Amino acid sequence: MPEATTASYRRNQIWIQWIALFFGSFVVKTQLSGIRFEPNQAPVDWIAMAAGGLALAGSLGIRIILIPRCQTINNTCYLALFGMALALLVNFIGLFMVSSENPMTSNLFFGISVLTHLLYVPIYTANRT
Repeated sequence: MPEATTASYRRNQIWIQWIALFFGSFVVKTQLSGIRFEPNQAPVDWIAMAAGGLALAGSLGIRIILIPRCQTINNTCYLALFGMALALLVNFIGLFMVSSENPMTSNLFFGISVLTHLLYVPIYTANRT
């Protein structure tokens, strides 16, 4: 396959992965727990906050530091997929590690996950070959 065709294929692949993971996070959140706007009844779980913070820091580090330094579309694709998986991990931490008595904290994790996914909109693939 010519190099230009491979790069175009990878760009399309990154877009498809981004769309699937972005909308998949909405499906997971609404089907597993729903979005409830009730005040928290229990104290905040700091272990879940720390785990979510680590996943968020890893995802942001990949997007802000590593992806701009990539020269090839293949490395960009792998890093973007791993970073988006870390962003989705923030959503899963909010679903499974946060108590059901803290729906606003779970919604906070979901919102952070969505915002982190928006950082990965594949506009950075335009000049990669």
